[in-house]
Amino acid sequence: MFNEKSNKIEKCIDSFQTKLTQLENANDNLKFHNLRENLLFHGIKESHKQENCEELIKTLIQDVVHIEQNIELDRVHRIGKETLGKTRPIVAKFHHYSDRELVRKASIEKNQYLRALHQGVGIQQTKATMKKLRIKQHIVDRERNAGRTTKWAGLTRKPPLEQIVTLFEMTL
Repeated sequence: MFNEKSNKIEKCIDSFQTKLTQLENANDNLKFHNLRENLLFHGIKESHKQENCEELIKTLIQDVVHIEQNIELDRVHRIGKETLGKTRPIVAKFHHYSDRELVRKASIEKNQYLRALHQGVGIQQTKATMKKLRIKQHIVDRERNAGRTTKWAGLTRKPPLEQIVTLFEMTL
């Protein structure tokens, strides 16, 4: 009788854990969709409290990334807590996903110019996705230390083991 109740409780716990995982994944997917029009701009020095982040980003897009067309931005602001000696990234929400992709791809091509300025452009990810990437980062670090060129090839939000193995087979 005790074993039957214990088994029932274990099944209930397993069921709740499965549902919790499903809810966490659904929540992460919703957050991801909210962030998909966003790009993060790193290394842009903070000037003062009343800086115009939108103008800073538009200037970077025109002068460094060399995109002349008018890019419409919905919101642009710094994220994170202000810390002395550290530059907070700027998040920009693009009105059109196509504009976001244009800037992202152009920033990859102009990466050497951005690096020379100690700046960068990246995709804003959810905390759950960043945690998953950090878990796999030791593999990338190990391969890079061995002198191999690595990158996340075709990274999905949840990289399957086969994709990671394929990535490292390509770099051998």
